[in-house]
Amino acid sequence: MYSSYGNSPFDQPGFLIGLAIVLFIILAITLAIYIPFIINLSNALKQVAPHNRKISPGQMWLILIPIFGTIWAFIIVPRIADSLVAEYQRRRMHYEEERLGYQSGMAWAVLGAMTYIRTFADLAQIPFIGAIGSLAGLGALIFFIVYWVKIARYKNELRRSGTWEQFMHAETAGYGQNPQQPYGQPNWNQPGYNQNPPQQPNWNQPGYNQNPPQQPNWNQPPATPPQQNWTPPSNPQNPPPPADPNNNWNQNPPGNN
Repeated sequence: MYSSYGNSPFDQPGFLIGLAIVLFIILAITLAIYIPFIINLSNALKQVAPHNRKISPGQMWLILIPIFGTIWAFIIVPRIADSLVAEYQRRRMHYEEERLGYQSGMAWAVLGAMTYIRTFADLAQIPFIGAIGSLAGLGALIFFIVYWVKIARYKNELRRSGTWEQFMHAETAGYGQNPQQPYGQPNWNQPGYNQNPPQQPNWNQPGYNQNPPQQPNWNQPPATPPQQNWTPPSNPQNPPPPADPNNNWNQNPPGNN
């Protein structure tokens, strides 16, 4: 312990400058790590339709607030998980976890909170408790990376399947309303659609030609027109000939003399 005011290290200009440089480096490293992490979380939520979001993308930046950010991690992790699950179910996409990213995210939040044990242990001069805090900090870093990678994978899967605007347009147009029917196939039961989807013509339906077009049969003999009896027109100058008792009319009528 220093006995005089002038012997305190905080009174030395070089010490204060060095401390400021160290704090600036720590802050720069923290921001360089957390800013891409927060952007990743925000972009993942932007792939989710607004009505499926349990939290807004802009609220991710509250993690940067000291001490409060540690508590905020316990809030955003379950809300992000529920938002992703709701969007996956809406798009009928397969997912493995019950709550996407929840386990690794909560492990990061819990171990991150346990790192404060080291600070309190240093103040209370308890070495063993401080070691536990150091191990918790290492575990928090590992699960932080795992959570980051998982959220990035879910974000890319949603992005590859299409934007939420495209799915909203498809639902408005009547696509994919049937759970057994994938997106991209029309729902013919939707109001506004033709109740009879396009199909092959029904030749037995009234209005259609009863004999559908077919290939000509070249082996069939040509059809001959039917023979009909010819009746000449009546002429007052030429009386009609007498009736044929055999009812056979001469096909060549007499001409005018």
